Amino acid sequence: MNLDGNIDNKGFEFALNSAIVTKKDLTWDLGVNATFIQNEVSNLSSQINTGSLDGQGITGTTVQVIKNGLPINTFFTKNFEGFDKTTGFAIYTDDGYTLFNVGNPNPKMVLGLSTTVRYKKLSFVANMNGAFGHDIYNNTLNSVINVGSINNGKNIALSVFKDPIKESFANPLTASSRFLEKGNYLKLANATISYSFGDVGKSFKNLSVYITGQNIFTITKFTGFDPEVNVDKNISGVPSSSIEYIPYPSARTFSFGVNVGF
Repeated sequence: MNLDGNIDNKGFEFALNSAIVTKKDLTWDLGVNATFIQNEVSNLSSQINTGSLDGQGITGTTVQVIKNGLPINTFFTKNFEGFDKTTGFAIYTDDGYTLFNVGNPNPKMVLGLSTTVRYKKLSFVANMNGAFGHDIYNNTLNSVINVGSINNGKNIALSVFKDPIKESFANPLTASSRFLEKGNYLKLANATISYSFGDVGKSFKNLSVYITGQNIFTITKFTGFDPEVNVDKNISGVPSSSIEYIPYPSARTFSFGVNVGF
């Protein structure tokens, strides 16, 4: 069976670099790079399922599909409609027998920002990146910190605890659009503040000190560990996309240094 197909990408990219302030003692440069893209699968002889959720009580379940007429790795699963107020059990469209196109893991916009500010001998450099218009499957919530974990003496998600309609402890562990979240984020990836003393005495040349931070903060409403996610949930080598499953949290680091010439 021939599964060869096409992925048609359409979009545009723009970059802007500007010297906003150019004075003797003060300069400010700003760079912006943004990519807008959409893709669609075509000429595929048969759909391909990927995005395995195997582990922590979920076996043989996939939540993504590569299918003609849809973006690559479209989330394809049960459509969650809420909880039955009487029983606490989940309600699904068509009782869960039909799977639906419920989300797109591909960002509509990818953004990069960089800026440099210099005031006399003091400098500040920062780089930010972000992605917008896509969905992430919170498989950690689905599999690890769901309400059923109480039965094993484990923690559950705060969102589950605070839900005004209480989920039944017996509600089956099932993949669905319930665990899809907006993946929009903007991250301060790194920043450096430095001060140049210049030459000090006869021994030290171009002396400067600096402090640098990595992964300083992230602005997002995603409730998982990190919206900049890339957990491998492939099936037979077919990659998944935007599925978050107990990833190792990104480290936040700060370092101090001195540069000097002799």
